[in-house]
Amino acid sequence: MQIYTMAGVIIFTEATVYHINQLICEELADLIASNNATLKGAVQYIISQVRNKYGQMGDLPVEEFHQLIWDYYNINHAAAKKAMEERTKKWRKEKRNN
Repeated sequence: MQIYTMAGVIIFTEATVYHINQLICEELADLIASNNATLKGAVQYIISQVRNKYGQMGDLPVEEFHQLIWDYYNINHAAAKKAMEERTKKWRKEKRNN
């Protein structure tokens, strides 16, 4: 049981880091840095929310995963979406210029 629990923590840690890296941009970094939240806390929060809603082997959509990250870091969902849209526009513009 302990190995199963540890494997779940590792999987959710990797997934959380991956999605935070996807979401991160200057605007979101400022929003995240304004709180005293930690990655460990984010992972524990996400695991508990997924288990509460979907059970031990929970499977949730990526967008819902992002919302759990925003909830943990107390990021306004509208502000986060706006920051992501700005990041996407900037990325597309840079791609066109290359």
